[in-house]
Amino acid sequence: MYLNSFLTPDNEKWAEILKSVRHDFYHLPEYVALEADWLKAKPIAFYCEYESEIMLLPLIERSTPYGFGSDAVTPYGYSSPIFSDCSTEKFRINALQCFQDAAQQRGLVSSFIRLHPLIQPSLLGGDKLLRGIWLQDERGFTVDLPLDADHDSWLSSISSGHRGDIKRLKSNGYRFVMNTEKIMREFPRIYAQTMQRLNAKSEYQYTSEYFDRIHKALGDKLQCAAVLNADGDLMCAALFTHVNDVVQYHLSATDERFAKMAPMKLVISEMREWARQRSVLYFHLGGGLGGGKDSLFYFKEKFGGQTRLFRTVSAIHISEIYEKECQSRASLDGSADSTINGFFPAYRAPVRLT
Repeated sequence: MYLNSFLTPDNEKWAEILKSVRHDFYHLPEYVALEADWLKAKPIAFYCEYESEIMLLPLIERSTPYGFGSDAVTPYGYSSPIFSDCSTEKFRINALQCFQDAAQQRGLVSSFIRLHPLIQPSLLGGDKLLRGIWLQDERGFTVDLPLDADHDSWLSSISSGHRGDIKRLKSNGYRFVMNTEKIMREFPRIYAQTMQRLNAKSEYQYTSEYFDRIHKALGDKLQCAAVLNADGDLMCAALFTHVNDVVQYHLSATDERFAKMAPMKLVISEMREWARQRSVLYFHLGGGLGGGKDSLFYFKEKFGGQTRLFRTVSAIHISEIYEKECQSRASLDGSADSTINGFFPAYRAPVRLT
């Protein structure tokens, strides 16, 4: 018999499942709760179990914009479904069907799921569901750096521009530091400055309160790395996570006064060595904006990394309500196309006012 239900972060079952299933920090109940609170939404996870086989899918549940129900999205990052090592393809297909049925019963109109390029790069069974509409898309690529070579060998293999900048930063006396009070105190300031410079969406403009909470939520799973100049000024800083066999490059910022010096290259170089010394399997830098091959992606790729496919899954659970939401949106700007250039769910696409 398949057991399944939706869990809240305070349910001990969630933490218990993570003890036996390979996961990343995106799957931690503390992180899902933090992201849901930031979005003024509800943190949940769907789990399915059959004997020793388990699936867990963290989600953020939101009201739909036009009031016909609710929908779900995985938390920011790569919060894909995770499965026990012993799970078979049959179980995975059945577990996803259980999620489809449970989502319909809960009144979830749709779900947008970001897959993890290392742990769950593709979702088996998504195209074999008997009911509902599921679509798996290739959104782009991410980069993870090899950790088998020593620091000098790796440095000689990366792009000459990156290598030259790293050597120049070191020769100028700029210092790499980790987990100091100064980083914790000043990171929110340069992060806000960076997001403003990049004209980032409001959902990515995290506040000082958010950073205080992510430190408390993740504890020693979160590493804060930075570069200081000779005067002790914070040039740049980044948040990395270390859970199980993966170190993730999560959020970063550079003080605009030092942006042309590219000090983040030194941070990534030193954190790669930090990860290697701890016998980590993967040092994952992520990809470009939305998975695209933009300047951010090429910046990461030049560190000599391996590219990984980044996929998402778009699932429609209640077709008739999905269409009602799309029609309500279309009434505002005349866009009747339910795909709207690949935006999912289409009813959340920005309204084009003329």
